[in-house]
Amino acid sequence: KLGGFAQENNTIDSGELDIGQRAIQEVPPGIFWRSQLFIDQPQFLRFNISLQKDALIGVYGQKSLPPSHTQYDFVELLDGSRLIARQQRNLLESERAGQQTRSISLHEAGFIQYLDSGIWHLAFYNDGKNAEQVSFNTIAIAACPVLCCGNGQYSKGRCLCFSGWKGTECDVPATQCIDLQCGGRGICIMGSCACNSGYKGENCEEADCLDPACSSHGVCIHGECRCNPGWCGSNCEILKTMCPDQCSGHGTYLQESGTCTCDPNWTGVDCSNGKD
Repeated sequence: KLGGFAQENNTIDSGELDIGQRAIQEVPPGIFWRSQLFIDQPQFLRFNISLQKDALIGVYGQKSLPPSHTQYDFVELLDGSRLIARQQRNLLESERAGQQTRSISLHEAGFIQYLDSGIWHLAFYNDGKNAEQVSFNTIAIAACPVLCCGNGQYSKGRCLCFSGWKGTECDVPATQCIDLQCGGRGICIMGSCACNSGYKGENCEEADCLDPACSSHGVCIHGECRCNPGWCGSNCEILKTMCPDQCSGHGTYLQESGTCTCDPNWTGVDCSNGKD
């Protein structure tokens, strides 16, 4: 026996564990620490692992049979010196009556693994030169954004989708629009929204100018054309001298009434008629 677990053929076996249960063990060098998990339905599990800074640990998993260095369904290789450290009291020593507890620096690791239903055999192998304290637990994960629905990699707060997938959670096939209705302002064609005039964006959610180029005499901002000097109109298509508020250059435009007060010798709504 070692640490209360059966030891045989260079292995330590802690038996079956429950999801969420934390297990802890001091693992001698060159030894497999084994356990089993029963998975009642296919799911993603997050493995939270604590180990000391000098630990070199291989984490192996295989369905139905105990894994080895060459036979496994998944493997994660952990180097304690490259992981984030935190201080924690030595749990193994605290369990030994009459011995004083001490603080050690544990380093944290974690990974997510999809496990099909059945009995899964886990094995932690100590590839270092010294005995190492290792602890771990598993947590069932249901939140799709963290996992990117299995169709992408979670990095720096967002999902980076694998080829063939898109969306904030990588849950939309690339050949399908994220919003099948395109916001009611367009139609979905081969995975992209073809927006109606006046709208743009991945889901046609942004207002756009009727002429996005603004007749090449302005720039479209929030769905409105901001015209260059000398041009006016909803699409910047009218020379400034012809704009109503210019009074043909022969009067003053009254903003309150929306009318022109013409200069002497000029008449008309836009002061375009000269007096003889």
